[in-house]
Amino acid sequence: MKRGTFNPIPFLTGGGEMGELTRKKDWRQTPVGDPATWPQSLCTALSIILHSNFPMFLWWGPDLICFYNDAYRPSLGQDGKHPSILGMSAKDAWPEVWDIIKPLIDKSLQGEAIWFEDLLVPIYRNGKIEDVYWTFSYSPVIDESGKPAGVLVTCNETTDKVNNLKLLEESNDQLQFAIEATELGTWDYNPSTKKLTGNNRVKEMFGFSTKEEIELSLAVEVIAEKDRLNVINAIQQSMQYSPGGIYDIEYTIIHQITGEERIVRAKGRAWFNDEKICYRFNGTLQDITTHVLAIKKIEESEERFRTMAETLPEIAWVASPDGPYSFYNKRFYEYTGMSEEQANKDWKWESIVHPDMFEERNKKWEGCLQTGEDFYFESLLKRHSDQTYRWHISRATAIKNDKGEIILWAGTSSDIHEQKLFTRELESQVMQRTKALNDSVINLQHSNENLEQFASIASHDLQEPLRKIQTFATLLQQRYESDIPLDAKTLIDKIKNSSERMSVLIRDVLNYSKITDTENPYVNTDLNDILENVLKDFELLIQEKNVIISKGNLPRIEAIPIQINQLFYNLLSNAIKFSKKNIQPVISITSKRLIADELKKYDDLKPSGNYYKITFKDNGIGFDNQFAEDLFLIFHRLNNSQEYSGTGIGLALCKKIVTNHHGKMYADGKEKEGASFYIILPVKQSYFL
Repeated sequence: MKRGTFNPIPFLTGGGEMGELTRKKDWRQTPVGDPATWPQSLCTALSIILHSNFPMFLWWGPDLICFYNDAYRPSLGQDGKHPSILGMSAKDAWPEVWDIIKPLIDKSLQGEAIWFEDLLVPIYRNGKIEDVYWTFSYSPVIDESGKPAGVLVTCNETTDKVNNLKLLEESNDQLQFAIEATELGTWDYNPSTKKLTGNNRVKEMFGFSTKEEIELSLAVEVIAEKDRLNVINAIQQSMQYSPGGIYDIEYTIIHQITGEERIVRAKGRAWFNDEKICYRFNGTLQDITTHVLAIKKIEESEERFRTMAETLPEIAWVASPDGPYSFYNKRFYEYTGMSEEQANKDWKWESIVHPDMFEERNKKWEGCLQTGEDFYFESLLKRHSDQTYRWHISRATAIKNDKGEIILWAGTSSDIHEQKLFTRELESQVMQRTKALNDSVINLQHSNENLEQFASIASHDLQEPLRKIQTFATLLQQRYESDIPLDAKTLIDKIKNSSERMSVLIRDVLNYSKITDTENPYVNTDLNDILENVLKDFELLIQEKNVIISKGNLPRIEAIPIQINQLFYNLLSNAIKFSKKNIQPVISITSKRLIADELKKYDDLKPSGNYYKITFKDNGIGFDNQFAEDLFLIFHRLNNSQEYSGTGIGLALCKKIVTNHHGKMYADGKEKEGASFYIILPVKQSYFL
């Protein structure tokens, strides 16, 4: 034999795929060496394995070299160990289960035969580690020295069997759970032995001890006397082959200890042998007392509804949980002109609902059947007597049991035709009035815009001649000062004073017309800052008149700062202007939060709102309190214009500013004892001091 060539195994023929692979493998590169040198024990064992139709493999020698046959090949799956483990050591071939099989191999090599059934031994196959169950035996293979030289494994994969048993156990568990969940009793009767067995639920229903056997005669005695004969006849009939063996009956039982009556439903089946003789009769027993009583209650309620419905002037009807109608009152038949026979057929509302509305109505009804929500729909229904359509409101409510399940729908259809026509007429009138109101608002807006435009133009056009009058009067006075008679000087001074008052009046009118201007934004405003700025404007006058100013802490509000500045300016100006002669002026500015009881005094304020009241109080000349409201009228003056200058617009301007800020302003006073002006303004909760 030439070096490098391989001599085929002369003693091994056949053996299928694994026989072919075994013959072709170069065994000289493995620990078992050239097949020509293999011991007879290995050759014999290998020949038996390869020619067997039972799954087998062999571990041989100190390295436990692997051999296996075609019958074992499918257990290796695809993309796994085949054919690479042929000629490989056991440790290298089975690393994932080596800790499981190594102790078993050691025992077998010591001469002990081992057998296991349905043992989990995971292996690598089909590209992953899979849980595989095996029933197998390990047997020692004795060599020529009389000692174990290898391990012969006969095995059968039982993964499918184990998994099926698990599924069966799970199914049994689920069945038992279902039986327990539905509170079913189960029973089994053997006609040949006359023996009746039942689970604890059955025994509890009948009042038997859970530890004692059920005596058939006692079980029959527990059945209420009115039902006993019917039950016996039903059992005997079910155990006859011709009816089919089906058993289904409701009856009443009386608990033999408590005497309590329960309504039960028994369902079962008889089983027959080839001679058509019943050899087994079993089934379930369910307590349906609550269900039966609920049905009776529903039937009674439905009957009461029907009785009441017949007296209603509206169309009334009853429908089943899934929609079909089961009852209409006489008003329905009068309105539709149908007979009960016609209505009980496949009649649908389509025949009387206006064609343009039926699809929407039906869609709404189907949706309510799904959700259980109340049904409400307005539609035109055709009246049989004159074939006219009249408006109706159809309503339906789902009647539910204690479990929240819908047991029926109760509904009515009420004629609202006159109300609908009246409503439409009313809506038409409202639309006309609304349009007229909108037109008035638009006209008012135009008027306001024209007024503002007029005020702006007037202020500009009137101010210009006034400035000329003032200028010419001043020039006349300066140029001819030495030549002007005393009475003429007095007249010139009056001209200048009058033109100055006229200028102030025009400016005040313009300011008054712009108070509602929405271009100025409302911002978070600290009234203390506004007051400080106003006091600076009056600083010289306050020093000149020796005015005492007392001020408290003021709130923060949402306001238009320039308007609040104007408000405070006018109030402070009035307080200084109307001070008493030879009496030091004292002006106090304070604020307080109004509580709920105080808000009740003001009808035009929100009872739940947040407000502050700001008070400007002075010790000036005051006023007669009967004229407190007149103070805020434009151009209205209580004092001599020669003694106290002014245009009669200042306080009207103040009130308009406060109103523009959603507040309230009022005053009180007493002649020669001073006056108080009150400003109530809304304040955000977050701005409270």
